[in-house]
Amino acid sequence: VVDRVNDMLYLVAVWVVGAPLWLCVVTGVGVFLLEYLRARAGNAGGSEVGTVTVGERAMRVICCSIAIHFGGVFLSWRVEIAVLLTAILAVFTFIGLAQLVVAVRRDLLTLD
Repeated sequence: VVDRVNDMLYLVAVWVVGAPLWLCVVTGVGVFLLEYLRARAGNAGGSEVGTVTVGERAMRVICCSIAIHFGGVFLSWRVEIAVLLTAILAVFTFIGLAQLVVAVRRDLLTLD
């Protein structure tokens, strides 16, 4: 739970820097879906829940940290930096979600 709260606080900080609210919300929904799927697959007995995707927590921390840091340093570019990095994070998150869906589906089909 603390990791999800931390992810949302990062997205709130990126929104304050200048990213549009809708983009932060879409990214946050993707993060929740990715982690929820991982948790539910683990509860279902899946062995692929540890699958590493491009949308992992490290990517979220890196993208948000860069957006917050450079948005504060380069004030005239803060909105563009925040939008670009949040969009990159959203894309990586949904690609990671697709990767995890494929891995979990494959794993759960072998459980039958």
